[in-house]
Amino acid sequence: MALAWQVFNGPFSFLVAGFRGPRHVGKTVWVKVTGKFVYVYYNDQLIKQHLIPKGFRQTDLNDFPDNMKHAMDSGLPMFLRTKAHQISPEFGELINKILIPHAYINMRKAQSLIAIAEKHSSELISKASISAQSNYRRIHPKLFKSIIEKIESGIKENETAIAISENTQVFIRGMEYFMNNN
Repeated sequence: MALAWQVFNGPFSFLVAGFRGPRHVGKTVWVKVTGKFVYVYYNDQLIKQHLIPKGFRQTDLNDFPDNMKHAMDSGLPMFLRTKAHQISPEFGELINKILIPHAYINMRKAQSLIAIAEKHSSELISKASISAQSNYRRIHPKLFKSIIEKIESGIKENETAIAISENTQVFIRGMEYFMNNN
């Protein structure tokens, strides 16, 4: 059985989005919410408890059947990890970080990131992966694209930078000149 919920506008407003398990499919369950936990009961018996998440869905991987756990840890997720590592070791670490919490749920995100990475050089993807891991908590394809674009534009700006002589720098004013302190 797996329980998923979302938090809406307050600590006691919960939506049970999905509850599955061979013994409880189609059954009515009773949900009790306390300050830090959600308890799920069936026929007055506690069948599951979860710590209340901070704004994200909560899923207990141990509740999935063995065949589903095996599919999440091998097959396509393993292929994606291998493919990402071939692009660059840093990108492999990034994809692994995305797949570790829940490979099945995050697989599409990993596929999208790999599709983006395949269009660029491994050196650029390495830099973008390092930046993404050190500066962001949640990485999604649009964010990764923007990181790549920023790195690319930074490289282009440095390549086309105009050299300024000492004679010219006499005419350049600092930012404090433009501040109005009145």
